[in-house]
Amino acid sequence: MWLRGLNREFPMFWSFLVLNICRSIASFTFYHLDWGAAYFIEFYSAQVVEVVLSFFVIHELYRQVFHSYRGLRALGSLLFRWAAVVMVLVAGMSTTSRPGSYFDRVWAALMIFDRGSAIALGGLLLLLFLFSGYFGLSWRRHALGIGVGLGIAFSLAIVELAMFSYYGKLAINITSLRSVGFDCGVLVWVGCLMAPEPTVTVPRHPPQHNLDKWNATLQELLAR
Repeated sequence: MWLRGLNREFPMFWSFLVLNICRSIASFTFYHLDWGAAYFIEFYSAQVVEVVLSFFVIHELYRQVFHSYRGLRALGSLLFRWAAVVMVLVAGMSTTSRPGSYFDRVWAALMIFDRGSAIALGGLLLLLFLFSGYFGLSWRRHALGIGVGLGIAFSLAIVELAMFSYYGKLAINITSLRSVGFDCGVLVWVGCLMAPEPTVTVPRHPPQHNLDKWNATLQELLAR
């Protein structure tokens, strides 16, 4: 991405990749040095930052796809703000209401925040694919690769977190679906980001959906 200048086009995704590289190095170091407390703090602190960056990455994709439609971009921003507020409130309420030690309450809150964020991010990404598919909007190859890779990673993360909900802490020792999902996402990103961007051609038969009216209506509603 650095050599192709894509870090300037997708700055949030570039920050997301840099975070995960640093996170992998730190986790590997703390795990093999058997620094349990440092590993726990680093893992979940980085997880929260990764969730925040993931929201910005998907928001970046929304801006890429809906760059000509101000109303749809504004709707996407509104969805992101409300999703973030709801997740923080749910995580905070679970911390104060769950019985047990402080560590158990914090761990439960992190799990709820993690699961809620994975579902919210996956839903926002699915909504973007549905909107663009319905209206026949074209994706740039690089943006599409980022979206597909994130979709794979979020899907397997949701499955893994569902196993955490059912099995509890024992699931840590029996599943690594999130790592598999992220590795698959990396393969997709490498393939799409290394390939040259094709020339965009205007279709001869544009879709019949009146997207301009949708966009104008959304701008009127959001301006009230």
